[in-house]
Amino acid sequence: MAIFGVSQVAATLGLCLFVAGYGLGPMLFSPMSEIPQIGRNPVYLITLALFVALQVPTALATNFGMLLAFRFITGFFGSPVLATGGASLADMYSPAKRAYAMSIWGIAAVCGPTLGPLVSTRYYAGVTRTLLIFQLNR
Repeated sequence: MAIFGVSQVAATLGLCLFVAGYGLGPMLFSPMSEIPQIGRNPVYLITLALFVALQVPTALATNFGMLLAFRFITGFFGSPVLATGGASLADMYSPAKRAYAMSIWGIAAVCGPTLGPLVSTRYYAGVTRTLLIFQLNR
């Protein structure tokens, strides 16, 4: 908020746009992963590489508009893991063991984003950063 000089309401727009991209991404990537000539692995790997690569310009955003645009794009390319992860588990496990795999995957999908900032804050305590995405929520 302080870096870009925006209000707290405007600062939450980054999270809103990330979630919007997360919601719109599966409309493209889920059907694409079901095409036999493409499959799920290329969709996973390409979108993961783009998701990771786009974290750099998101962290180095020089203005608020740039940050918002990259937050939406990273959400868009980060969505296939959650959107088609259950389908991948259904392909790998028999129906008898599928429920266990799905429950572990579901717990990880919920706990990862919620515990990640908490664990990383403890791990990086005392280390200064020029711009962290979490600084907008202060």
